[in-house]
Amino acid sequence: MPDDSVPTVETDDTEGIVSRMRAVADALSVAGLAATINQTRTAVEVIATIRVQGQREIEAVIDEDGYAELRFWHQPDATPGQISATISRAVNAITHGASS
Repeated sequence: MPDDSVPTVETDDTEGIVSRMRAVADALSVAGLAATINQTRTAVEVIATIRVQGQREIEAVIDEDGYAELRFWHQPDATPGQISATISRAVNAITHGASS
């Protein structure tokens, strides 16, 4: 029975993926985020964090397949309107922003 936890990509492909993810991490570092690469037997991802004074950190996680998450904290007393406006602006920036 095959071991599903072992990547099936060729070594050259794995090296290319890691190289690409390093480039992503480098670009995020230049943009002011603290970026690291997390490589497991099955995946490579970049975790990037930025700290804003007086607020909790903002974290982005990007994996080799292109999936990205943006995590942030709202003030506990933020109104529903403030929360939805912040999320709407982020979605608008992602969907209508300049392409990379």
